[in-house]
Amino acid sequence: MIGRRLTDEPRHTPTPIELGSVANRVRVNAGLRVLAWNPSLAAAALDHARDLVASRRFSHTGSDGSDVMARVRRHSSEWQLLGENLASGQEVPGEAITGWLNSPGHRENLLRPEFTYHGTAVIPLSPRPMTLPGFMWVQVYGHPVQSPFRLLIR
Repeated sequence: MIGRRLTDEPRHTPTPIELGSVANRVRVNAGLRVLAWNPSLAAAALDHARDLVASRRFSHTGSDGSDVMARVRRHSSEWQLLGENLASGQEVPGEAITGWLNSPGHRENLLRPEFTYHGTAVIPLSPRPMTLPGFMWVQVYGHPVQSPFRLLIR
């Protein structure tokens, strides 16, 4: 490949499933149950990741002023408890998770026993790695509203 630099080679883009797997291993090692995947939480995570990259921001507040609750409710209103972890610039899932474990608030979200579902997004910070390497990582955690009818049937 004449004219191409080694740094121009395609890189592996981590997947949301990879991040979720690492997060669930951490939870199991802490004696907690694994988080189930939820498409509504994943859609909210992806929307926020895209917004952060497009606006070149890093915040739990969206460029439209939304918080995690508002972003999730655009896709589903079935949640009574929500949380969100963000990371930016890491190359692999383990780096993002390590950063969260070293931050008290993020660690609390990741290891909160009440959370039962998650949705994750991972997108490149730039389409050209030499411009801005790394990825935007967003993991949204949730616990659904319990229907009174479900409680009566148990």
